Amino acid sequence: MSSRRHDEQQAAASVAALAAITEEQLAARIREALLGLVEPVMALYQTGTWPVSDFDARAVEAFNQAQRVVSAGGTPVLEAMVAAAAPVLGMWWPDRPAEACAVHEAVERLRYVAMVLPSLVANARGIAETQLALGRRPTYRRSAGGLSGDDDGG
Repeated sequence: MSSRRHDEQQAAASVAALAAITEEQLAARIREALLGLVEPVMALYQTGTWPVSDFDARAVEAFNQAQRVVSAGGTPVLEAMVAAAAPVLGMWWPDRPAEACAVHEAVERLRYVAMVLPSLVANARGIAETQLALGRRPTYRRSAGGLSGDDDGG
């Protein structure tokens, strides 16, 4: 059984990479994930087997509402993209039949970029702030667009 050792430099590089993600980049990733729903949702809809219930109809409306926000154009704003994703993420998306599975997987990708990734970025920024508060030189620095990496290792 092999054990994995903690690599401080790799950990610092990972934190720096996460902390360097800007609000604009997060918004763009959420927008991209929302756009990634179009093809699988349309494929499911075209089977003629969906929507079948009032619940499914609400899922269609959540999808349509999100697409209207995404289609508005312009530079995506994080709060608007999260608000557009929320109703979609609040719906149940079945993973059967095969066409529904593709939608389910696209929603899970959206869930990661709209819910998990922003939390990871916030935590990484918190680590940077803590290092600064403790008088340690972080392995990354604050810039106009967020935190950006330094390769000097601190």
